[in-house]
Amino acid sequence: MLLDGGYVAYRKPVPNRFVSSAFIGQNQGRWTYFVGYQDNRAFRGIDIEGLSTARVRFAEYKRVIGSFSAGGGYTSSRGMYMGANVSRWLTARNAPESTGVVITLGFQVPLKR
Repeated sequence: MLLDGGYVAYRKPVPNRFVSSAFIGQNQGRWTYFVGYQDNRAFRGIDIEGLSTARVRFAEYKRVIGSFSAGGGYTSSRGMYMGANVSRWLTARNAPESTGVVITLGFQVPLKR
């Protein structure tokens, strides 16, 4: 299980944001899978109804985004991790709705002691 939260400070005019996420997952043998929810919420900014207006001020919008993620992966016998994650924005205020796909490759770095 993973729970985290944070604060992202931008230079003006981009509004600062609170970000948080909650994930739960499990591994079975070499396989790993997980699901989670992420929230990204601006503290201030311009709240404009209808995203197509005033695109020139897009950085100043008060964005509120909530997304659902699901993914998984496999770890090889040599320790290489190969995974994929799909994320879909469930709520998107002052931001276009989006779907993202992430491919992950991870490997172990041997450390000398």
